[in-house]
Amino acid sequence: MLDDRPAAAFGSEGQKRTLAIALKLAQAEYLTGLHGSPPVLLIDDIMGELDVKRRGGFLPLLERSEQSHGQVFMTATDANWPEAPGRAVQRWRVREGTLVKEGK
Repeated sequence: MLDDRPAAAFGSEGQKRTLAIALKLAQAEYLTGLHGSPPVLLIDDIMGELDVKRRGGFLPLLERSEQSHGQVFMTATDANWPEAPGRAVQRWRVREGTLVKEGK
């Protein structure tokens, strides 16, 4: 719900996507508490779907997952990725059908 109205009918695309992300991350925190270990998060091209402001709000949530020793696998199709979203980040790129590790 957004302002007491159904988000699906009245929310912008950014609001709907942000709400869906928030619910999934809350679900992951709930499961962590229930089972004692965090689930693996699979996130597909989220940076391409969020504006700069919403990306900035999303990244600290990912850092919380890292602090609980969770694993996050994210994909991106654009070069709109922040330079350092976390300490233990490994970047991979598909080049000509081959998976190539980038950076260090």
